[in-house]
Amino acid sequence: MMAKKILTYSSLTTFQNCKQKYKLRYIDNLTPLKIHENLFIGTVWHKCLEMWHDPNAETSQFIEIEKYIDKAFSDRDADPIQKKHWHLILAMFQSYTIWESEISGENLPMLEVESSFRVPIINPDTGCKSRTFDFAGVLDGIIGINSPEAILENKSASGITGDYIDKLECDFQINLYSMATQIDQVVYNIAVKVRLKQGEGESEEEYEERKAALIAKSKSGKSSAKQKVAESDDSFHVRMIEKYENPELFQRVELYISPNKRKQTQRELWDLSQQIILAMRNDCWTPNWSNCFKFGASKCPYWELCSSDHNPNIRDNFYTKKEPHEELQK
Repeated sequence: MMAKKILTYSSLTTFQNCKQKYKLRYIDNLTPLKIHENLFIGTVWHKCLEMWHDPNAETSQFIEIEKYIDKAFSDRDADPIQKKHWHLILAMFQSYTIWESEISGENLPMLEVESSFRVPIINPDTGCKSRTFDFAGVLDGIIGINSPEAILENKSASGITGDYIDKLECDFQINLYSMATQIDQVVYNIAVKVRLKQGEGESEEEYEERKAALIAKSKSGKSSAKQKVAESDDSFHVRMIEKYENPELFQRVELYISPNKRKQTQRELWDLSQQIILAMRNDCWTPNWSNCFKFGASKCPYWELCSSDHNPNIRDNFYTKKEPHEELQK
């Protein structure tokens, strides 16, 4: 008997969004050479919280996490984008630790961090296991010392509105994880990614040009304008920390996943697995062109390949082979 393949939340949503993208990543094992910056930021943020919440850490990981952030953005002095993200993650992490202490009085009572699982996919009508797929995933954490177990899910967002909170009820990932682990309590820790811009300086030429424009508009023919000096990293960091003093930039939300919801999710998982099996059997991977630019300016990472009609030169220069389900490979 052939070994079962794995389905994860990521692979399932990829199939839902675009069957061709699923084939490229999970059948052909292709992945872009360049990692999207938002994906990288999310990876760094989750690693920070994994280290912070680790129940097996002998001492506070605060200093080690700051070192990790520095290393993750090691080219920040030469790369303005890295500098921006370094400021964000550092301020967000430092402020998060203060917020967490204030809301709970202490660190979360963690049982495990990055807790992985693999379970069979069950036909809800017959109770039989899928012979093709298992479902696997990794929980951010499990909370449960002196209390019922709960799934910890760390999220970062551009903003937290009423709609954002309501959407958590439809969180397919957590519904899947609750079904797989039979843990019905979920604790979301949500951090907002603030948008502040570090003050830039101006060259002598830019200053003289701006000053001349101000003088031209002035009735006195004079201007007291001074040359703009670039904001230091220390000053900008202080501004970031002050911004994070707003209590609305971090939120904790607790949800309950009902037995009926878990049954519904079991049905969804089974149906999706059967659709994937059918696509594999027929070798039919229809592209979903409406999904290529779903997230505004952020295009699908496989756009170059698909739009070139799978040009082998594009494939060889922009993509590489890598085993799927990297999140499971610890």
